[in-house]
Amino acid sequence: MLSDFDEYFKRQLPIIGEKAQKNLSCKSVALIGAGGLGGFYAYSLSGLGLDKIYVVDFDEVSLSNIHRQIAFGFDDIGKNKASVYTKLQNRTKTKIIPIQTNAEEFFGVYDDFDLIIDATDNVDARKTINEYSKKLKIPFVYTSVEGFCARACIYKDKDFMPTTNIAPQGQIPPMVMLSASVGAVLCARYLAGLDVEFDKLYHIDFCKSFNVFSFI
Repeated sequence: MLSDFDEYFKRQLPIIGEKAQKNLSCKSVALIGAGGLGGFYAYSLSGLGLDKIYVVDFDEVSLSNIHRQIAFGFDDIGKNKASVYTKLQNRTKTKIIPIQTNAEEFFGVYDDFDLIIDATDNVDARKTINEYSKKLKIPFVYTSVEGFCARACIYKDKDFMPTTNIAPQGQIPPMVMLSASVGAVLCARYLAGLDVEFDKLYHIDFCKSFNVFSFI
């Protein structure tokens, strides 16, 4: 008879194997940003079986967040975004640790994580994440979405390269989900100890094409 562990990960174990699953069980991530991207990241990564997820955000839930930010409902308006993520404890053993601050203050106190996830929406925050990623020698996964264009990259040796040629166009839920899903796959493979390509930008534009760019 299957153990509770095997039953819980019944669909995941055949893909990644028991060794990779054990790797995941002792890994932790710092999720910077608890908005649209952050919600999809937290939902998917908490199901992998990680040890803990730090959720870092000082902002509050507003009505305009709800249609594309999976973590929130109407009863969450006015609450701190990071604190709402503790609801995920109802479906996972991964510890969800909300931190109500900004990225710089968080990195000044915490460093017990294996991967940094950029789920922010501004260049300054991403530059801060890049700075501490290099300082701590911990890779970070960058994700962004504008209109029908999504991007993701796991940075290790190269520095974050801001994209400035696409003007803000707003967001729709499927594109937010797509962008975070690509980034979450990169997270899952890296944390599980599977092969992953660093410093390559996955760029998906539904108005044009799908491309992978290598930073050389």
